[in-house]
Amino acid sequence: MSYPRLSQKIKARNFIVFWGSFLLFLFISPIVIIYFQGYKRTFQVDKDTYVSEQYPDTNYGAANYLRVGAAEGNYPFYNHNIYLHFTISSDYWREAWREAWIYVNFYYGSTYVDIGINLISNNWDEMNITWNNRPESTISLGHLFYDGTSDRFHIHSFQIINGEISVCLYPIWVDWGGIIEGHSKEGASNSDQIAYIEVNYIGYDLTDFGMVLKASIIILGVIGLTVLAYYVAVRLNLISMKRKH
Repeated sequence: MSYPRLSQKIKARNFIVFWGSFLLFLFISPIVIIYFQGYKRTFQVDKDTYVSEQYPDTNYGAANYLRVGAAEGNYPFYNHNIYLHFTISSDYWREAWREAWIYVNFYYGSTYVDIGINLISNNWDEMNITWNNRPESTISLGHLFYDGTSDRFHIHSFQIINGEISVCLYPIWVDWGGIIEGHSKEGASNSDQIAYIEVNYIGYDLTDFGMVLKASIIILGVIGLTVLAYYVAVRLNLISMKRKH
């Protein structure tokens, strides 16, 4: 075999390898992007209440509102803590997830209140919890500065135990009077007014028809473009080789 012909064959193979690798990259990219983009699931709070230091044996599980802060009035102020519990459906809590956020919604704030957030045990009853029997805090999740608006805070995967997580919201500066109020499950007129947890999962949501359809269209479209581009590239290369002969 002559050197020019061998050189042409090597160039042709390099051409096919290059374009094949490039088109394979184009094919894989959207699939990987969709996978790591993931999907979200939200779960509404299933237990919410507050406790009052002023009335330490009173249960507020049936109240229409939640209160956190230090009650205004004559000094000393009385603390109020909010307790929230979330259950992630067994169909989802075992799946791989990237991050999760707890969203809290408030409709009133007398002033800015520095609110601490602690992880607590899941072993508490919404209709029996009081100031005197409130669960102990285990891990601090940080704090937020509220004035009666909505906000969120981040949680980690290891903090969800068997699909459950409970948190306590409490005032950090007890000598600074101020109360924040929000709707409880019993007092809310719609689900947007109560707390919820949003979990961001990694992978494909096969239960979401729209996501499956979108992914299918993208994949089929990329396959079609890949085949067409590869065919055109090979044809152009063959035409170029014939002209040289």
